[in-house]
Amino acid sequence: MAKKKKGLIEQLKALIGLDKEPELMGAMCYETHMPLFVTLKCELCGMEKEYDQFLMTEDDEIIATVEQIKALGYDAKVLRTCAGCANKLGFTYKDGTPLLDSIMYCIFYFKNKDQKEYHVTRSESPDDYKAVLAYLKNEDRFYDRNEALHWVADNKEEIKRMTGITF
Repeated sequence: MAKKKKGLIEQLKALIGLDKEPELMGAMCYETHMPLFVTLKCELCGMEKEYDQFLMTEDDEIIATVEQIKALGYDAKVLRTCAGCANKLGFTYKDGTPLLDSIMYCIFYFKNKDQKEYHVTRSESPDDYKAVLAYLKNEDRFYDRNEALHWVADNKEEIKRMTGITF
């Protein structure tokens, strides 16, 4: 039921008079909280380290996509490695600087039926793996992690980098 002006003034005074603790709000206007950490083990050297779980949310999607690639009959795997191991494998940032130790890195191993050795590359982007999967399934389009539709042909550079297949 709507209130009269006097009732609204009293309600406002009552709200102003409340004893309340200050709320800390982030830039996105949501309640802040401590990050959740998970302990992950490098699949090459075995080193364990705590990482912010938020930074690792895409790994499960990558692993699931690689499983789908394997189900098509390709020899494929992805290993989560520490920066030290990824750097030893020769992976750096595009500008050549060593990888930072803030996240685990996804090293992708791929062999088609006539390859003897793995093609090895690095990608932490689920969309790169989705582009490869769509290409291997002979599909012309795929949905990225934000459900935007992409043409496989527009991702040919990522596909080349991920599979070692030149065309």
